[in-house]
Amino acid sequence: MADETTNDSLNEDRTQAAPSVDFRSETNFTIHPGDEPLPAAERLRAFEDEHIGADAVRINDKIERGSGSPFADLSPELKEQYAALERLVVSEQKLADAHAALIQADKDHDAALAAADPKPEPKPDAGE
Repeated sequence: MADETTNDSLNEDRTQAAPSVDFRSETNFTIHPGDEPLPAAERLRAFEDEHIGADAVRINDKIERGSGSPFADLSPELKEQYAALERLVVSEQKLADAHAALIQADKDHDAALAAADPKPEPKPDAGE
């Protein structure tokens, strides 16, 4: 039967956030748990929900921008911010695609290298 005892100190450690790490002595930034920026798509959606409304009309998951739409009523500054978030979404997707392509190219390279330099078969012993 398996040992059903638990280590309470391990369980407590899992529920506590990791301490902040300050690298200011060597760099100009501080890393804190949970400080990772939201993905661009989530930032764009939060912007839309805040400034245009969560119930805004969407066509193919993009807000409607026609005359009389809430988007048309945005200030020029908010429209510029919205356009910047849209560019960020596109560039994040390009970066993710490039990263995936790099990983695949690395795997293809390793496979081609292994095929180009096959390991010699072990020779059977003469006594067998």
